[in-house]
Amino acid sequence: MAQNMPTDGKLITVEVNPKSAEIAQKIINRAGFGDKVTVVVGYTEDIIPELHHNYNIETLDMVFLDHKEDAYVPDLQRLEKGGFLHNGSVVFADNVTDAMDFSKYIRNSNNYVCKFYEGSRQYGARDSDGMERGIFKGADMFSGETLGL
Repeated sequence: MAQNMPTDGKLITVEVNPKSAEIAQKIINRAGFGDKVTVVVGYTEDIIPELHHNYNIETLDMVFLDHKEDAYVPDLQRLEKGGFLHNGSVVFADNVTDAMDFSKYIRNSNNYVCKFYEGSRQYGARDSDGMERGIFKGADMFSGETLGL
């Protein structure tokens, strides 16, 4: 991802385990992307509300959810409420067969254009899984206004 981002692009990834975050940041630095990619240690419910203040993030072009599936909906709602999504922001969620509430939420919202990508489960399991993609259309569900680019 970092290789294909614009020169001024930023990628922030959240990791709850400090040791895993340290290892990830070392790999990222070694790959030459330390100026673009930051590994933040903590829980998404604490970090998302601080994106403006602590990381100078106004909006997000892409969000990739691949953590505790029961946190997908609350985290997406935090991003929506915080105004972090703009017209065209893309939200990906992995392992959505374990996060059916997420798929239901995003598909039933008038604020996203959605598509499901079927795949196989990780770690060799035989049943299917998939990824949900939602493109935010820009409607601000909390104020009724349209968010611009």
